[in-house]
Order: sequence, then structure tokens, then C-alpha cells
Amino acid sequence: MTRSVKMTKILIFICAFIASLGVSIIMPVLSPIVRELHLTESQAGFMVTFGAIGTALMGPIWGRLSDRFGRKAIILVGLIGLCASYAIYTYQIQLGFSGTLSVTTIFVLISIGRFLVGAFIPAVPSASQAYMADITEAGDRSSGMAIISASSGMGLVFGPALGGLLVLIGLIWPLYAGTILPLIAFITVIFILPPSKVRMVKKPQRLMPWHRGVRKFLTLGLFALIAIVSIQVNTGFYFQDRLGLSVAATAKMLALALTLTGVAMLITQLILMRKRIFTPLQMIWIGALMTVIGFVILLVTESYLTYYLAFFIFGIGSGLQLPGYMTGASLAVSQEQQGAVAGLTQSVNGVSAIIAPVASTLLYQVNHLLPFALCILLLCGSIWIALTPDSAHKSETVSPSA
Repeated sequence: MTRSVKMTKILIFICAFIASLGVSIIMPVLSPIVRELHLTESQAGFMVTFGAIGTALMGPIWGRLSDRFGRKAIILVGLIGLCASYAIYTYQIQLGFSGTLSVTTIFVLISIGRFLVGAFIPAVPSASQAYMADITEAGDRSSGMAIISASSGMGLVFGPALGGLLVLIGLIWPLYAGTILPLIAFITVIFILPPSKVRMVKKPQRLMPWHRGVRKFLTLGLFALIAIVSIQVNTGFYFQDRLGLSVAATAKMLALALTLTGVAMLITQLILMRKRIFTPLQMIWIGALMTVIGFVILLVTESYLTYYLAFFIFGIGSGLQLPGYMTGASLAVSQEQQGAVAGLTQSVNGVSAIIAPVASTLLYQVNHLLPFALCILLLCGSIWIALTPDSAHKSETVSPSA
């Protein structure tokens, strides 16, 4: 690997990390803000779903546009769009805190703001993922995708931790930071990230999600992400209800728990970046098994220590599953389709966030344990699918030394 390629990988990591940090910093305050605005758990789920619809719709589009206009251009558009949409979202939440508008009006306004945020979220990771595929060979693809996933892990380490600190000033402060960070990333990308090769085609090549080589990995990614989103949406409520915590205490505990998840993800992905240990399908089923273990701990125990342990195990599971499905999907298509497949993986993120928040919060209102039991069932399905032989997937036949 040349020095320039190594430097480009580092720069892609930094850009993706800053974007991830801007998103994850608000995680610890979402459920407390929902309670402060007097919204129900299901309304919170629908709000997140509106954002996910934007992600699902725009993910494939951003991926194809990066094939057409270059990865750097789409990263820049995504970052400035995130900055603007977060500013709108933050202002709408401030209106809710003022108490001058009805709960229904605030719900509608925040849902619109969340949709705008969701529409720009997939631009940066899809273009970054495609950029990484451009500069890596097949045998090195899993370590390259682990770098992209590691940026999310780093975001989960520092984002919730920083958000937890800012909560000490006020619930709205993590949202201020979430608005400013994409702007900082925008300036960073302009000056340090070299332009990628523009693929001069009249019409970007379309890649459908039911493509034979891709559909299995998209399904596995969907199951993994439904579990991850369900954890993010419901565990704030779960901590508060199960341990009798205040709003502030819930935000602090969730911040620490998500930080532990990020640390575990980062450690796992740093190992994957240095050593090509598993095939993509092996990464997926082992990660799914680890996540199931985390859910069992969450369900059968009731203490701070065991809940933190569960979240650390979630990080290991996510750190294996996410790069596993991204790598498998990337290796299943041609080099000319890397932007398209990166967009599809981001669209899966959106679809999972459409399904999981509404379904899991509705289940949570019926019984606090139901959403987690559903996640266990889906992850067991992932293990079964990943262990089922399928010669159609090229990722299983790539030599580690390729």
C-alpha cells in the first residue's frame, strides 16, 4: 500500500468520524427531550421514523451521485446539508421547550426537521464507503470497511460522552454541538481530502436491492440495524422505568452506556483493520451471537453494572456485523457499482430506522421486554442465514491474501 493511499484512508476516517460525532452527540438526550416535550414513546418512534424515511429515500441517490460527480463533492454537500437541517431541528425543539405551541404542533414540526436531517445523513457515509472501495483491493476490502465502521465506533465513544457533558449545561446544548460539528467537518474536507476520480457516465448504473449477490447481505444488515436502532430508541426508557431514574440521571447513564458500546466497537474494528481474521458471513453470525448475549443480560438482570456490560457486548456484536455486511455487499458487485451499493447499504440504515422505532416503541408500551425479545428472534434468524451455504456470494471465496 502506498503512502498516499494510507493517508487518504486516514483522511476518510477523520471526515466520517466528525460526521458521526455530530449525529451521535444527541443520542443521550433524545429520550429525555421526548419526555420533556410531553410526547409519548410511540410519538418518539414516529418522529425517528420520519427521519429514517428521508435516509431510505436519499441513500441510493447519494450513492449514485457520488459515482457521477465524485465522492468528495457529495461528502461536502452532505455535511453542509446536515449543518443546516440540524439548525432547523434544534430551533424547533427550542420552540417546544418554550411552551408556546401545542404538543401536536411540536410533534409535526420536529418530525419535519427530523426528515430533513435524515435526508442528508446518508450522503457522507455512502460517499466515504464508496471512496474506500475505490482505493482498496478485494482482499483488503474488509479492513477498509472496518475503517469506515470504526469512524462510527469513535463517534459512539466521544459523541455520547461529549453529549453527556453538555447536558450538564442544558438539554439543548448537544443539539448546538450537533449543528456546529458538520460545519467543522465541511471545512476540514475542503482542505485535506483529495478529490476522487469522477466516473464519467451519462447515467449512473442502477443496482436493485434484490440483486442476487447483494440481497443476502442487505437482509443481514437490516436485521442487525433493527436491533441496534431498537437499543438506541428504547433503552433510555428502559433504564428510567427499570431503575427509577430521573431524566438527568437517565441521560447520563445512557451516555456512559453508549460510550462503552463505542469503545467495544472501536476495539473490535481496530483488530479487524489490522488482521483479516473472518470472512464477512463469519463476522455477521459471530456478531449476531454476541448481540443476543447482550440482550439476554439486559433482560434477566437489573443493575447498573450488568447493563453496562450488556452495552459493551453490544459494541462487540455491532463491530463485527456492520463491517461484515458492508464488505459482503461491496465484494458482491463490480467496481463501477460501488457508489450504488454504498447507497443501498445506507438505505438499509433508513429502512431499519423506519421499522424499528415505531414497532419497538409500540411493543414497549405493551410490555417493556417485547422489543428486545423481537430483536433476539431476528438475530437468531441472522445466524441461521449466515450459516446457510450459498455459493453465489463471492465474498466467501476471496482469498485473504488477494
